[in-house]
Amino acid sequence: MRQLKLLTRLVVLTSLITSATAMAEPAAVAAPVAKPAPPALLASQKAFIEQTMHTYLLAHPEILMEMSQKLQAKQQQEVLDKAAKVIPANVKILAHDAQSPVTGNAMGAVTVVQFFDYQCPHCKAMVPIIDGLVLANKNVRIVYKEMPIFGPESEFAARAALAANKQGKYTAFHHALMKTDGRLSNQQVLDIAKSVGIDTNKMQAVMNSADISKELKETGMLAQLLGLPGTPAFVVLTEQGTEVNSRFIPGQTDQAALQQAINAVSAAAPVKASASVTK
Repeated sequence: MRQLKLLTRLVVLTSLITSATAMAEPAAVAAPVAKPAPPALLASQKAFIEQTMHTYLLAHPEILMEMSQKLQAKQQQEVLDKAAKVIPANVKILAHDAQSPVTGNAMGAVTVVQFFDYQCPHCKAMVPIIDGLVLANKNVRIVYKEMPIFGPESEFAARAALAANKQGKYTAFHHALMKTDGRLSNQQVLDIAKSVGIDTNKMQAVMNSADISKELKETGMLAQLLGLPGTPAFVVLTEQGTEVNSRFIPGQTDQAALQQAINAVSAAAPVKASASVTK
């Protein structure tokens, strides 16, 4: 409150100086034909105001933090508002792309879409949280969107994972990759694939196929539309006819926040019979 009063006084002082400058200007003799522009501050007056504001901010640096927090909140709200428009218009690609791996209840009324990279430490930290979410919610399906943003090794791993999905080994491979510390190499990805029973020859034969390339391209497009600054990110949604109810969570989060989003969108969603596709 004290800072607010001081800032108010500063604004009032600025206003008084501006008014004084206006009063110092000579009165117009002829009738004005147009509204005159406000008088400019004298250099000395401008310098005084700038110095006063500088002194005030030095004395109260916490106001800069408050301004930064308000700016961040405004930017985040703009992202959320944008996502609220993007998600319904792209729900088919988001939630029902045949190339996107799905775990949990394949017939679940609530869809949780996760954007991630295998070399993203924040994404790795989300693995037990997503697993816990599936165990706690029998009506949830998880849709994985491979978003390789950390270089060629990330893309190699993403393509390998999508190819592994064609062998029904996606979940085992996904978890094994996520448990790997440090940077991945292409050979390491192949070794991990072998360790979970994947035929790596078949996997490599389809890694660069048109459908996998299309999946990665569309995921990149979705990321741009949503304005994703990085990974991870989550879209939680339900569909009832043509109506889409969604929540968007950019960045790492916790199970409580995801559960809150699930509860928010699923109030009227019926529980369907389980049809697990987890491998």
